[in-house]
Amino acid sequence: TRYISVTGVQTCALPIFDGMLATGTVVGEDLPRFQFYSGKFAFDAKEYDKAIDGLTKAIQSGYTSGDAELLIAESYFSKGAGMAGGQVNAQVRPILLQGLPHLRKAIDQTKAAGTEVPVGWYRRGYDMARATNSPETLAWATDLIHVQPSPAAWNNLVRSYQQAHTDLTRSENIDLMRLLLQAGALQQSYDYSEYVDAVSKSGLPGEVKAVVENGRAKGILNATQLNDYYTQAVSEVKGDQAALAAGEAGAAKAATAKPAVSTGDAYLGYAKYADAVKMYDIGLGKTGADVAEVTTRKGIALALSGDYAGAKAAFEGVTTGNRAEIAKLWLLWISTKTAA
Repeated sequence: TRYISVTGVQTCALPIFDGMLATGTVVGEDLPRFQFYSGKFAFDAKEYDKAIDGLTKAIQSGYTSGDAELLIAESYFSKGAGMAGGQVNAQVRPILLQGLPHLRKAIDQTKAAGTEVPVGWYRRGYDMARATNSPETLAWATDLIHVQPSPAAWNNLVRSYQQAHTDLTRSENIDLMRLLLQAGALQQSYDYSEYVDAVSKSGLPGEVKAVVENGRAKGILNATQLNDYYTQAVSEVKGDQAALAAGEAGAAKAATAKPAVSTGDAYLGYAKYADAVKMYDIGLGKTGADVAEVTTRKGIALALSGDYAGAKAAFEGVTTGNRAEIAKLWLLWISTKTAA
């Protein structure tokens, strides 16, 4: 992370710079540079209000380096962190929030200059946004995915989305948990228990079994965790699979979409993606289908089968409600799989 540090010797120059600026003799191209260093030295001396004032004046005078915006952002962050014992309370939150637009400007200016933006800047933005419950938290989490698509970044992204959308249905949340699974971002036992409970309540024993086994294989779940769910799922899987063929035949004849969609969901849980797509297409051709939900699930099945082009087309067709945003998150995942 490229934060500015200044030596003690340079800090001692602060009164000199301030004195020269006070005389009004620093003009022309020298003015923004002197104002920048005045602000920079004040930051190093932990005089954050003074740093913000000097750096702001430098920008207003024409200083264009992203370092000025970065230092303003860090001045707000450091000022806030020094208050209330580091706790984000009602007094601290607005101070920290003031730093985020400046950090964004620093990133934009650095990009415009053709310089690579340190990943730490995005992580800093996400951490501050999350700490302050900023409306921009999801945007910062998404940026982290673009520059560093790690499991932790994916977990941050999906969890930020869930926190911002408390109206998510169980069905919608399941598709977010499926995304976490594919991104390798189920990181603790709670992640697995949330996922397993949701698919168990939705009558998907094949998926319950697969998710628990995934957690155990990764060492996140031990042999006894979620065992009640697992034992029940194992006992149901054989009969559930045996009923799929009959369910498929019945779904094709049914007047409504529900039998086909339910069968498609079961196939998706068993990783039988081609069969799932087939059933979702049947469901979309019948009455009563939740088009956004079924199209999302079709996109997931296509994506997990490796048909990224088909999945992209499906997700792009989801344009309403929470489903539209969930589809965009899956599209982001596809972009990380297809990036050169």
